[in-house]
Amino acid sequence: ERQQKDTLKECKEIIEHLNASTGKKFKYSTKSTQSVIRARLSEGHCVEDFKCAIDNQCKNWLGTDMEQYLRPETLFSPSKFEGYVNNIGGGQQKKGYNPQRDGWC
Repeated sequence: ERQQKDTLKECKEIIEHLNASTGKKFKYSTKSTQSVIRARLSEGHCVEDFKCAIDNQCKNWLGTDMEQYLRPETLFSPSKFEGYVNNIGGGQQKKGYNPQRDGWC
């Protein structure tokens, strides 16, 4: 039961970060959202990995036609998640952008 509470707390933290980054209103309490997050956590990923994936893809997708994919089922999917965590320089990088200074993981 304690592990369930910890996982729910992690889900909340992750989704709050996604909502703050995108201006959307996803709920951390939905079963589908919890399911994709739990699956990645069980693979050994941590909350910071989720935040990194969110930040990296927001840098690439906000303001583009890809913005619609800034959602839990896309960002945290088993086939894409690790790539998003490690997608430091992908997409449309702004000239003079420093990932460590400006927010990429």
